[in-house]
Amino acid sequence: MTDTPAAAADARLDAALTAVDERLGALGEALRVSDPVAIELQASELHRALTRAVDLFALAAKSGPVPPALRQRLARTSGQVAAQRESLSRATAALDRAMDV
Repeated sequence: MTDTPAAAADARLDAALTAVDERLGALGEALRVSDPVAIELQASELHRALTRAVDLFALAAKSGPVPPALRQRLARTSGQVAAQRESLSRATAALDRAMDV
């Protein structure tokens, strides 16, 4: 149970980051098994989770400083998103090269 509005906001931020982490994992698994339907679904769900997280962090930042632990977690999650994007880009480039043969 949260005791203050700040604690409630922190819990929402934590939940939003957890949702992004879960979607990243699900997308990674879909990519690993090469399931195009799951890839599309998980990419869409990841986009939705990222949008929610960014919106919540922007709102929280207007109300005051975001706790350092949540800022660090956001930075780690952002790095994971960037790594996933790079991995997907490499896979797409490899596919494009294979199709050119």
